[in-house]
Amino acid sequence: MGAIPWRNETEARHRRGRSYARYKPSFHLVPDRRGLTLQARGSKIEFDSKTLGWIWLLGFAAWRVFRLHGPHLFCAGLVELPSTGACGRRTMATLMRRLRLRASPV
Repeated sequence: MGAIPWRNETEARHRRGRSYARYKPSFHLVPDRRGLTLQARGSKIEFDSKTLGWIWLLGFAAWRVFRLHGPHLFCAGLVELPSTGACGRRTMATLMRRLRLRASPV
């Protein structure tokens, strides 16, 4: 889970457990203030619901962008096509030729 390159999930779970035991973080929801509130002091982490909403919204937007553009960027990198410009009919034909695929009749 996550982007940390541990060998397996058991090792990752063990490291997370050690970190929680060592730092003993506590999370506190504070009243909304002006601006964004995400503060860490020692083991106390403070945030407000407005900040949590912004984090969720940015995460959701990033997921949507990845779902939309991820496959095109992956395919372009796979066959070394330039990732700039629109992925039009000519680009897809080049992609299919390089992957030795044939368009099936619809």
